[in-house]
Amino acid sequence: MQDSKNKKSLMVRLLVFVLILVVILSGMSAMLSRKVMLDDSVVPVSEKPLINVLKEPENSIDLIVLGNSLSFTSIEPKQMEEAYGLNTWHCGQPGQSIQQAYHSLEELLEVQTPQVVLVETNMMFDDIFGVNSWKKSFDTWLRYHFAFFHFHDLWKSYLLGKTYEQNSYHGYQERTGVKPYEAGFYMTPSEDKASFRNNSCYYMSEMKKLCDEKGIRFVMYSCPSPVHFNYSYHNALTDWSNDQGIEYVDLNNLLDDVGINWQEDTMDGGDHVNQNGARKVTDYMGRYLTK
Repeated sequence: MQDSKNKKSLMVRLLVFVLILVVILSGMSAMLSRKVMLDDSVVPVSEKPLINVLKEPENSIDLIVLGNSLSFTSIEPKQMEEAYGLNTWHCGQPGQSIQQAYHSLEELLEVQTPQVVLVETNMMFDDIFGVNSWKKSFDTWLRYHFAFFHFHDLWKSYLLGKTYEQNSYHGYQERTGVKPYEAGFYMTPSEDKASFRNNSCYYMSEMKKLCDEKGIRFVMYSCPSPVHFNYSYHNALTDWSNDQGIEYVDLNNLLDDVGINWQEDTMDGGDHVNQNGARKVTDYMGRYLTK
């Protein structure tokens, strides 16, 4: 009987502790959120696009692009707006995980209802497996629901006077260098099929659901990249997107239509497209999205 009372007392104390902790974290998170919204110079460059989008007038954005560096180097917002009338913002990050993309989109759609959400697919094949994948999911959830964890090292900016200058337009980072890709054709048809990483299909489907609930067009695309892509990826993404009823555009299988020349349209030997390649990708996707 006494043991039962002790257990109940312990549970009550534990519950009270957790509630107090949540209240403290929520308060600190709200304070940090207000600070970064007022002054994003203290925020690393990779975090700026999301914050800047949240500052935009409600429902003023037509196209949101998500993904890792393949996304924010391949779609040129100014060109997309001038040629196709789509006010475009990138909310991708270097090495963005699909969990980060999902939670970013969840937050964005509270203030924006774009015509289109465009998601680059490379993050569906990242190198996080098993328990680490679930840990990544929890860590990302924590960061996006409690800004204290998202901006936990902001003290460096305030105490050390460190600031981060804006170096992009609507999240797009211009890369003008040229380093040709020399390894030859990489999209030879085959029956091989790449494997998706843990949770990637779940989070991509959930992003589609978020868009469906608001009547937003949801499109996946694969940026030209011989370093990161081959026909086995094409097969996996084509089959899965067809099964899910998700619109998918593989630009690696449309290189002639896009006009990619690997002697001049890549800055790092076929990893990313450069400014010249981005103009071609933007033109193709702009025509595709507005046809």
